Amino acid sequence: MSKIYCLSDLHIGYRSSNYPKIMEILDLVKQDADMLILCGDIFDLWLCPEEIILTEEPYYSAYKKLVEDLNESMNVLWMDKKIIYVSGNHDYLIHRWEKGTGIPFVSFPVVRKWDMELNGYRYLFVHGWQFDTMIEPLMNLASMVPELYYEFVSTFPWLYQKFWKHPGDIPRTEAAYSQKSEKIHRVADEFRKRMGYDYLIMGHTHDPGIYVYQRQDPDISNAVVDCGDMIDSLSYVVIEDGIPEVRWLER
Repeated sequence: MSKIYCLSDLHIGYRSSNYPKIMEILDLVKQDADMLILCGDIFDLWLCPEEIILTEEPYYSAYKKLVEDLNESMNVLWMDKKIIYVSGNHDYLIHRWEKGTGIPFVSFPVVRKWDMELNGYRYLFVHGWQFDTMIEPLMNLASMVPELYYEFVSTFPWLYQKFWKHPGDIPRTEAAYSQKSEKIHRVADEFRKRMGYDYLIMGHTHDPGIYVYQRQDPDISNAVVDCGDMIDSLSYVVIEDGIPEVRWLER
């Protein structure tokens, strides 16, 4: 029986991230997980250069816990694929450090998306920024042909950084936050259905939960599952026996 932990939106490098809870969830992963899938925005390279993360606290301790301590404890080699890093809109620049120094910023695979089969269920792991829609023509494209929209945003991430505003920038007390989150989850679910996946695991919205739209049968599959974040929600996803569950750390 394997236990897969999914984390997103730690935003290491962002001052308002909850660093004690980041250390707590990484310790829990170290003790309990067989595999870890990072669903994007683990580092906040929009706001914090790599050299600051590598030299200043509390950023460096969180970096070291993930990239060195946790990596070593899970006995990760490149081909083992026990830790997979799906990049997000705040950390898609993660290869920049390696290009400049010749040294990888992290020691495990960094990909745009990851899929696998678990107990007969097809899973897709993404960050979710590829389903974020703000510009009217692209909103139509995302709704009608989400796979093309996904590829467009993934191929031109600098356009996203220039023009989009993601849900994490909207105060949670505003109605616009829940409206934006629901729109993203619905586009993600349409993408999931078109691509033939049972589950789509994501982050980005900072809005944890299991979201089901137009379910045709009583099966628990056919859902979008959002990991939430380690800023406000303090949430994560555990997949056991092929079934995902959203969990929260104690405050």
